[in-house]
Amino acid sequence: MAESERLLGAAAGRQPYEHAQAHDPRTVVPHALPKTTTVSHGFDHDELDPDEHHRAVLGRSGGRSFRQQRPPRPPSLKRS
Repeated sequence: MAESERLLGAAAGRQPYEHAQAHDPRTVVPHALPKTTTVSHGFDHDELDPDEHHRAVLGRSGGRSFRQQRPPRPPSLKRS
């Protein structure tokens, strides 16, 4: 443990040692939502079109992109 603490620092070096000893001080939250979600999509053939990739991603994400989640800006009017 001393070598890993020297190389990684005290906290980062101690953590793998404690995990190897079956000691994990983090609290368990029952029924917590996962931090990440994974979805896969298979194309029928090799798809090289970036627009088709984008449509597939939007389709899997419910059709909303980051830009669409923000409220739209009001149109700007220019005077000539």
